Amino acid sequence: LGNEALTSLVGIWRDEQGSRYELEMQTPGKALNVTTYRPDGVVRSTPGLIRIEIGRDNSESVVWGKSFKLQLESGVVHSAPDSIVWMAKDRGRRSFSWAR
Repeated sequence: LGNEALTSLVGIWRDEQGSRYELEMQTPGKALNVTTYRPDGVVRSTPGLIRIEIGRDNSESVVWGKSFKLQLESGVVHSAPDSIVWMAKDRGRRSFSWAR
């Protein structure tokens, strides 16, 4: 999962609120750096924000920080998806989606 999943995410994404995200490889197979451009002009760079997380059962997931997990559909890992969904890990947060 690791390197292929992260490589398929590299590039520019947008969310429903008008923010833009530039994803660049930080550590191949392990993490991506994220630069966020908000509609109000605020820019934030966060090294390693998206990364591979290994679960207790040794399964791999792509996660955003500590609160969101990438919803992967079969086959999406091997190609560059046009849209993705970040699922909240807990009920206190809303899931969100990005599109290219």
